[in-house]
Amino acid sequence: YLLKNKYIPISLVLQHQEKTKVYDKVYSKDEIVKYAIKDTKKRLLKKIPKNSEILDYYILKKEYTKEGVSLEIFFTVKEDITDNRNILITN
Repeated sequence: YLLKNKYIPISLVLQHQEKTKVYDKVYSKDEIVKYAIKDTKKRLLKKIPKNSEILDYYILKKEYTKEGVSLEIFFTVKEDITDNRNILITN
């Protein structure tokens, strides 16, 4: 209360209200698995070197819960693991 008087039944209150939009979308089980795989691929590509690529993936374990889905995914990734070094040859 900014102003409150016990003798006069008047009070001044400052309030701040905001509106938020909530988009509630319901996904099917197949859609949520596709979204999870897509998101996991995107995160993996950020962690591996730039010239690497994801070749394939296998879902090892899939569990549906009331919060969503839990996946264990095995990714096959092609990346260059060699190390280049200059060799100095002297005669």
